[in-house]
Amino acid sequence: MPLVDAEGRYIALFPKRSLLQAPPETPVQNLPHKEISPLSSYVTIYDALQAMELHKIPEVPVVSEEGRYLGLVTTDSLVRWWSRLGAVQEPGAVLILESYLHDYSLAEIAQIFEAEDIRILSA
Repeated sequence: MPLVDAEGRYIALFPKRSLLQAPPETPVQNLPHKEISPLSSYVTIYDALQAMELHKIPEVPVVSEEGRYLGLVTTDSLVRWWSRLGAVQEPGAVLILESYLHDYSLAEIAQIFEAEDIRILSA
């Protein structure tokens, strides 16, 4: 759960468990929390995933340029977003190619597929 100040600026991220288990009179500063740097609203989903993995958390806060709290990116929201992509919605197959890093470029591989009338939905 995010903590914001009176102006709506993000301060810290608190595990729900610590909030639910703490006595009501416990001062907020005494609750266990994670010092998680919030993400800018301009970062990619890959940045959000990287932050979640780095901190071992299921959600990461997002703030505006002024530091105002905008919301949380959660693993659930990322899965929902990903599931709406065309590559997931369209019927097809998953093809895994193994090659050495410098053997082929993705553009070359795409040209080979397109020459065979194969559509690439996601890479």
